[in-house]
Amino acid sequence: MMVLSDILIFVFGTVIGSFLNVVILRLPEDKPMTGRSHCPHCGHQLTVSELVPLLSFLVLRGRCRNCKAKISPRYFIIELACGLLFLLGWLVVAPTNFTSYIVYFKFLLVATVGLVVFVIDLEHYVVIENLVLATAGIILLVNLISGHFLNSFLGAFLGALPMFLVWVFPPRGQWMGFGDVELMLMLGAAAGFPGVLVALLLAVFGGGLVSLILLLFTDKTLKSRIPFGTLLVPATLLAMLWAPPLIHWYLGLLGF
Repeated sequence: MMVLSDILIFVFGTVIGSFLNVVILRLPEDKPMTGRSHCPHCGHQLTVSELVPLLSFLVLRGRCRNCKAKISPRYFIIELACGLLFLLGWLVVAPTNFTSYIVYFKFLLVATVGLVVFVIDLEHYVVIENLVLATAGIILLVNLISGHFLNSFLGAFLGALPMFLVWVFPPRGQWMGFGDVELMLMLGAAAGFPGVLVALLLAVFGGGLVSLILLLFTDKTLKSRIPFGTLLVPATLLAMLWAPPLIHWYLGLLGF
């Protein structure tokens, strides 16, 4: 029974991931979310059998059935990532009561919105402000209902404040966009305190590592822009699941 529930959670996650592909493709261009999916090369409208998450890509060998043009592996990767995130949260949180289901819901919300933000920021260097602010509002409301509003508000404040200071530091907006401030408001509300501190530390260390790799192996320079939102999202997801053991491990390194 447990294995069956795990499979269903994973499959449901891949279905959500399939929808996220549509959002990621259309949201930056202000296109409506309604309307049939179609091949971007020939305009062929996809049938139900061509929209089965993961399987359709494998069966069609990554090509359009009509024009045989290659389909970006991004669609498959996002469906798989979403399915794995849904399953990971389910296994780690292991919800059994109202409080734990709230925790799992918040993780799913951050995972789905975070995937959209992650890919759009990676490709377009932009954070969809309306999306992250609306999600932040939902998270705060859920925490208000569940009795964790103060913790959530503190996380949002402590997460957004350092990002705001970096953004406002002269020359304003040159170091990072204001969308990253709003994104950290959402992520901080979800991680709470002290989880938000773990998320920020992971993002900073991750940013340093990624920057070093890019400087060594690509044509990036010290003046090149790094999409910081792509680092904040996975760092927050890790903090939401494992903040206490990560804090304990880090304090142990410091001798506490």
